Amino acid sequence: MNRIEKNRRNIDKDLQGIDKRKFFSPANYGDLKVTLPILKKYCTGICLDVGCGDMPYKKYILKVVDQYDTLDFKAHVPDIKYVGDVQDMNCIKNDTYDTVVSFEVLEHVNNPFVAVSEIKRVLKSNGIFILTVPHLSRLHDMPHDYYRYTKFGLKSLLNQNGFKVLEILPRGGLFSFLGHQFSN
Repeated sequence: MNRIEKNRRNIDKDLQGIDKRKFFSPANYGDLKVTLPILKKYCTGICLDVGCGDMPYKKYILKVVDQYDTLDFKAHVPDIKYVGDVQDMNCIKNDTYDTVVSFEVLEHVNNPFVAVSEIKRVLKSNGIFILTVPHLSRLHDMPHDYYRYTKFGLKSLLNQNGFKVLEILPRGGLFSFLGHQFSN
């Protein structure tokens, strides 16, 4: 592990939870400022957090849903309900969730079309998929860092999988990216 990755892991360990991270990085602050209103507006019912990691948005999601379930490729923290791959969620029945959230995950999936298809499968017919992805970002979590997305690429990916796109919002820009790099 190189020095930068080691420092990043130590920062994540010391600043667990999005509330602490928001003051450390302009990108984290921008993420929270845009993401929380979206969660309040669209997140409802039974929710699945795909690629939940250390569940930074859990306390906010719990305020607006009836049930909060999690999936990640390994159990980073206790209470992860499903350990598995977003590209093959055979442990979850069709039409189970009202909302699926996924924060900064699709760039780490080698076949995002399959992953989004699986998310569509586990969502109820009128379900909502809330996701965030980076447009500007340094390489991270290597060797599993595959993509960066434009709003046009996201819309195409979602439309090809049967989603109707309600909103695509930026959560930062060049200055938040540069500030985030400096803070890390």
